[in-house]
Parts: sequence; structure tokens; C-alpha cells
Amino acid sequence: MRACFLTFLLATLSAALWTAVPDHVIAAQRFISVITPENNSYSTNRIIVWPADGTIARNETVCSSFITALLMHTYAIPEKDIAAWFGSPNPKARVYHRAIERQNGFLRITNIRNIQSGDILAIRYPAGTVSDDGYTNSGHVVVVSGIPKSMHQKPFISNTVQYAVRIIDCSSSGHGRDDTRARLTITGIVQSTGAGEGTMRLYAYSNGMIAGYSWSTSSASAYYPATERSVAVGRINRSGIGNTASGAVR
Repeated sequence: MRACFLTFLLATLSAALWTAVPDHVIAAQRFISVITPENNSYSTNRIIVWPADGTIARNETVCSSFITALLMHTYAIPEKDIAAWFGSPNPKARVYHRAIERQNGFLRITNIRNIQSGDILAIRYPAGTVSDDGYTNSGHVVVVSGIPKSMHQKPFISNTVQYAVRIIDCSSSGHGRDDTRARLTITGIVQSTGAGEGTMRLYAYSNGMIAGYSWSTSSASAYYPATERSVAVGRINRSGIGNTASGAVR
């Protein structure tokens, strides 16, 4: 019974995503447009208040808990169904990555030219990776908010082409100068933490397969090959939870 209900849930959710700008992207952008830096932080508290009827937007999440809260809020998904889908009510970035790889509720996108707004991009870090803020991170997960656009900027990686990809996430640092968390002060650009929209860079081979990424499009942004930090992109799919779909979008 639960499997049937979850299949229905994903079918309903998937149907809602087949639009130019999916509802969860619209909801995230609206949230980002009204939240203030003092109410927006990168935190393990898992607290988020969506603005409605005069309430003040508030965010205290990390990347994965923000994405989960966004999907739950936008599509009225109860926590028990998140737990049934991912095996946890609070799936980490690596769990999103695994679900996309296994096509459990996702259609995996393996060609960068097929990435669309609303797709979920998950990066799996090596075990034990500790970020600059002291957190032990399993990876990072974001929502794509714009189609990849060709770019050419250092660092250059042999046999690859580069794409700037607009994304929405919750992070301890923003993604470049055009990030919504970036503020101009007398000392220069300061990046706030929390939820925001910025630009990452993806590298791909000539066949469209993702070769790696950098945190931003800045020439100073380090390149991470997919052999070290695996990148998986998925689109919420009509397939049933727990099933492995056979057809990735190449």
C-alpha cells in the first residue's frame, strides 16, 4: 500500500515539475528574495519558516535539510514519506547522490546539455571530508535554477568544456560575486551564509558527461574532478520509490 501511495506521490510531483520553471524553484527564489541576512544562516538546527500571512522568513539549515524542506513545503510531502523515499527523514547530501545514481525517484541526467531548471545536483565528497567551517560533510546538494551556459575561464582543464550553472542552495559561503548572499561593504564583497542563489561551474567532456566542477566561476575557484567528488544530476521521476529505473537521459 505504501509503495503504491509513494508511486502516486512521485507521479503527482513529477507532473508538477514539467514546467518551464518548476514550483520548487519559484518557491525557493521567493524565499531568497525576502529573507534577510540576520535571519538566514547555515546551521544544523533544521529550522525554516516560510513567509506567509506576515510571518518573517527564517532559515537555519544546511544544504540537504534546506532541499528537503523546500520539497516538503512546495509539494506538501509529509516527513514520513521523505523517510520512506530516502530511508531517512533528514537525508544527507550523499543520500541524495545515491538516490539519483540508483534512479530511486529520480531520472538521472548524464549529459550536461540536458540539465534543466529544477533538477537536483548532488556531489559526494570522500569520506571524512571536513569543510572550512569545521563541519564533516558528506557532500553538497543544490537545485539547478537555470540551464547551463557555455563559459571559458581559468582554471582550464584539458579535454573539457565549461558551463556556468545557476543554482539555489544553503551554504556556509556563496557562489561568486553574483550570488544573492554577496554584499558590498567598505572592505569589499562579503558573503553571508544560509540560503541563496549563485553560479557554479561544471566541466564536461565532449560527449556531455560531467568531468568535475568548481564552487564558482571565479578563476580562483578550485577544480574538483568527478573521480574525487562524484557529481550526480537527477530529475524527480514518475518511477516508483525503491525501484531502479533503466533509462537515464543521456
